[in-house]
Amino acid sequence: MSFSRLLRFGAVGTILVGVALAVAGVVSGEIDLVLVIIFPVLIAEGVLGLLSMTLIFLGFLLLFISFFFAPSLHRNEGKQVQETEWRTGEGGKTSVKGGGVILIGPLPLIFGSDWKMAIVAIALAIVLVALVLALSL
Repeated sequence: MSFSRLLRFGAVGTILVGVALAVAGVVSGEIDLVLVIIFPVLIAEGVLGLLSMTLIFLGFLLLFISFFFAPSLHRNEGKQVQETEWRTGEGGKTSVKGGGVILIGPLPLIFGSDWKMAIVAIALAIVLVALVLALSL
């Protein structure tokens, strides 16, 4: 196992332990969970709160650092390697299509890589806005 992969597993483990301690802190009353607009905010008091916040911060820091130790995908023993094109079994190029919806309050921002995905994203936006309106009434 490479050093960068080991560092990533350690980072994810550290974040999970920090989140578990934060949940324990919320249950025990040492940490208060409040919402500011739409963002969750933790207000920590005591050792459990300090430890959980420190572990979560350290985990994200380790995760960020692990990307600097990742092996390069374009080098092979110091020589430059040409990028390969991904192809289907019939020799044609594959393409990735995607789309999505970002809801900012009740206003949807819709995006897609082609018109079919944009139509799917519009339908999804209509469903999500209807769900938000139904739950808010």
